[in-house]
Amino acid sequence: MFRQFFGLKYNPFGKEIDISDVYESEDIKELNSRFKYIQNIRGMFLLVGEPGMGNPPP
Repeated sequence: MFRQFFGLKYNPFGKEIDISDVYESEDIKELNSRFKYIQNIRGMFLLVGEPGMGNPPP
């Protein structure tokens, strides 16, 4: 019902999102670039964040 009301193509709260629909901010672009660099040099990295940042929604 809310899809029609807001004119949405799909459920934005669903678990499956097409990668082309994900917003890529400048910070995410920079992070992606760093991941690719580490991958190219076959290095190691440590990704840290605030507690709960990596948890999926309940």
